Amino acid sequence: MIPAKHAAIATGSRTIVHAYSGRAVAENDLPEAWARRIAFVFEYPTVFDRFHFYRSQPF
Repeated sequence: MIPAKHAAIATGSRTIVHAYSGRAVAENDLPEAWARRIAFVFEYPTVFDRFHFYRSQPF
């Protein structure tokens, strides 16, 4: 397996946040050409998922 050379955070179905070398972090559309190159996707629980978990527990 080849090590990853780039990482991005998905903020929508077709938008990502990533950093350019020597530039600031930016949110951009994900072009189809780059979408085809995605090798792995990971999903983290959101704050809302945790809030629902805690609220569903009896006090």
